[in-house]
Amino acid sequence: MAFPATRRGCLAVALSIAVATLAAGPGTAGGTAAWTAPNGDLDNTRVATSSITAANVSSLKVAWKVPLTGVGADDYRFAATPLIAGGVVYTQDLASTVTAYRESNGSVLWTHAFPDAPSAGPNGVTLAGGRLYGATPTYAFALDAATGTLVWRSVTLTRNGHEGIDMAPTVANGIVYVSTVPGNASSFYAGGGIGRLFALDARTGKVRWRFNTVPASLWGRPGVNAGGGVWYSPAVSGNAVYADIGNPA
Repeated sequence: MAFPATRRGCLAVALSIAVATLAAGPGTAGGTAAWTAPNGDLDNTRVATSSITAANVSSLKVAWKVPLTGVGADDYRFAATPLIAGGVVYTQDLASTVTAYRESNGSVLWTHAFPDAPSAGPNGVTLAGGRLYGATPTYAFALDAATGTLVWRSVTLTRNGHEGIDMAPTVANGIVYVSTVPGNASSFYAGGGIGRLFALDARTGKVRWRFNTVPASLWGRPGVNAGGGVWYSPAVSGNAVYADIGNPA
């Protein structure tokens, strides 16, 4: 599920009153439907098995709601897909703050803020091996999913003030895939910004490899041109990584 960014954002989780529990979905944990990656699974299928149907969807009611207070670019607050696993809902707002809520009542279990890190979005986190992986506009990070404690932060992945990170990482086979794009909360396609796809070690955050998704020369006009980068989580199937690359400018 994805929620649009609004100036007065609020995250609401709705449970069906017609059916007491939801059937198990991708990444089932503890008998409750789990959603541990932005697109549900590494194939990016967004397929969820659920007891919500066309026949009972009209009976859905709001179980709880909490305000979204972190402000990103243009006063927007939310542009991420929430994760659900083990009775906990994990989110990242557009101020880059990561919060864990109790699924049953919306109470806050922990919050980890990254100061002065407004994002233009989209962003979000991925859950793997007991850690939450995400990014601010300039670097990637890993948090302990149980406590919100910072496990590691990567080196700065952007090269200049015209680049940023606007995506939720993909985590597979011990590697975190995250990309820069030619823009951030201040400006986009201002010239000199390229997108680079990084593979980071999931245990340490160190860069395994990286490549430019457009020529670093920017077709001979780096003062004017920009382009490339990955906006959405790559899909992984076996040893292949599939990433959709952004446009040149």
